[in-house]
Amino acid sequence: MALRIAESSARGIALLRQALEIIDADAATLPEWGDIARGGFGLGAAWMASRLNELRMSALTHTELTGFGATGTIKYALCVLGALALGMIPWRVGVTPLIPLAMVFGFYAVEAQMVFVFPLRLDQDSTPWRTSRALTSDAGGTLSVMMTVLILASYMLAGGFLGRGFRRSWCAGSLAVLIWYESLACERSARAVK
Repeated sequence: MALRIAESSARGIALLRQALEIIDADAATLPEWGDIARGGFGLGAAWMASRLNELRMSALTHTELTGFGATGTIKYALCVLGALALGMIPWRVGVTPLIPLAMVFGFYAVEAQMVFVFPLRLDQDSTPWRTSRALTSDAGGTLSVMMTVLILASYMLAGGFLGRGFRRSWCAGSLAVLIWYESLACERSARAVK
């Protein structure tokens, strides 16, 4: 168990390093906060699409950039429901100091199932929710993916407070997910060919 946690944490750190190298090489690609506030999940999808094209070194176009607002809303509503559901357990048994920990665990246990939904939607996967769950399995399962996602999310949320820039930190975490997705998708394609 400890080894899996260490491996998953190391994977998160390695993904972040890769993402930061790419971002720092061309900081002009970062969206502006005002644009993010106005564009929401749709702008995030457009930014991710252009980064995915760069990772693939191709001129692919992702023509289907609609519906990402609904996708993001559904995804994070489910994560919040997971947080609330797990947070109820310590509340019901009277161990209220554990509520925040249970809620974080619940949120990221659900997030781990859907972490690849956005890139899958960009690739116009016909079943992005199901395929994301399959990629979670390929990546080592819920706990392993949760640990990696927690590293990425911690940097995304706290990086700005550590003087690394809020926008840069947020984009680095998103780009790290894309790098991870590409790696898993390539592995899956290679297995399918065999």
